[in-house]
Amino acid sequence: MADEADALRTETAATEAFEEAGVRGSVSAVQVGRFRKRPMKKKQSVACEAQIYPLNVKPQKRYWLEKQERTRTWVTPRKAAKLVRKSGLRRAIKAFEGRQ
Repeated sequence: MADEADALRTETAATEAFEEAGVRGSVSAVQVGRFRKRPMKKKQSVACEAQIYPLNVKPQKRYWLEKQERTRTWVTPRKAAKLVRKSGLRRAIKAFEGRQ
């Protein structure tokens, strides 16, 4: 049962990476962090917990689903940690950098 849940989480992470940044690759089964996410719309009443998994990026596409909404920029983990606002995400990036 846990293996199925883990596979679903990593598959979801890979799908999100492709939709949001146009990148494909292999997702690590090891979670590197998590953070709570507030609903984006006031109508939603359920808070979410985002789980973070590293992705070993292979190809990147020129066009992807959310390209009009997002900008893809490659930066070092140190710079990425400075750019993000969510403290849980910042901690995960710093922890990931420490593993490299």
